[in-house]
Amino acid sequence: MEQKPQDKKKIRSFSFYLMFSMIILILCIVGFLTINDYLYTKDNFDRELHLLQVQTEQNIRGALLYKDATVNIFDDVLNGKMKSGLVLLVNEYERAGRDPAHMDLSSIQAELGTGYDIYIIDESGIIISTTYNPELGTDFRTIPYFYEYLTRIRNQDGFFPDHVVRELKGAGKYRKYAYMPTPDHKYILELGLSGQDITPMSPDADDRGMVERITAVNPYIERFSVYNSMGRRTSDNTLPEEPALTSLSDAIRNRSNVEIADPAHARIIRYVFVEMRDDRYGSDTSRIVEIIYSTRMIDDALARLLLFHLLVAVFAIVLGCLLALFISRRITRPVQEIVSDADSIAHGNLDHHIRAMENSEFAILGTSINAMVDSLNSASRKAKDDAIFQKEMIT
Repeated sequence: MEQKPQDKKKIRSFSFYLMFSMIILILCIVGFLTINDYLYTKDNFDRELHLLQVQTEQNIRGALLYKDATVNIFDDVLNGKMKSGLVLLVNEYERAGRDPAHMDLSSIQAELGTGYDIYIIDESGIIISTTYNPELGTDFRTIPYFYEYLTRIRNQDGFFPDHVVRELKGAGKYRKYAYMPTPDHKYILELGLSGQDITPMSPDADDRGMVERITAVNPYIERFSVYNSMGRRTSDNTLPEEPALTSLSDAIRNRSNVEIADPAHARIIRYVFVEMRDDRYGSDTSRIVEIIYSTRMIDDALARLLLFHLLVAVFAIVLGCLLALFISRRITRPVQEIVSDADSIAHGNLDHHIRAMENSEFAILGTSINAMVDSLNSASRKAKDDAIFQKEMIT
């Protein structure tokens, strides 16, 4: 029966399997080292980013709190002048028969001096009369916590100083405010003081410069902004655009930090709430610092790490292939020599022997084959001698 050639199943050489095995082994080793190195490096970068983030935000919080305490010291120096001015207003209120419409606010303003403005707030929290027209009609009910504060002091007696803050309307100037309820508790008399003595001690005076000096040492910070408790930038008193406005509102409402991940732009946006509210005052001087951390530097470093490992893998594969080719040739050459000698013997050349081998295993195999060939030679000669003997006996 004729044997079918093994065409359907392709026979691979020993060198092919050796090379293929070495490539798989190199890929496994390089892959393991790449994944391990990548995760280790990423963990180190993430830890460094977190530590710098915590340190930076702690420094910002500490600096703003320290500045707020310093401003309050200078702020208190003006309380005496503000109290004296409000006493004059109360006397004018009594002189006008407790009717704000009959009060001569201009004369009181002139008596107080440059920089003073007068405001009268009714039970509804609305400024019904003032020497500063841009603030006329301001409704404090739009600021619930401040309206509650005004209602509380309107029903009490005494002098209630406030912080230096930005005015709500007009040019957004810094003013030192103070309040005193009328004796009949129907109105609140308010004084606002502005001018050159106020601006240097304002809570926003150097917010950006101070925060900028702190963030300069953090390489991950892309940019920052500082906002007051009304959600306005302390630098120019403007509101941010969406989606920053919503995140900022959440931080103010919950009085806590808010973090927004933005992987599409390789950024982490944090709104750091710095609590500085004092129940003794109506204004809330708390700050919200928007800090945008860029993770692009980390992503670039990890990309370079992957590229390095890819180049190493390619180099290792090329080197492995060359090494596999060299080793396979070293291993298969004796086998090929044995196959060649055995093929010669198989074709009837029993006088041919397996050549000497350097490798001990192949040398033993060659010796065994040579012994087998010698045995075949002996058996062949004996068979020929027997045949000749029988032929001679017959004849």
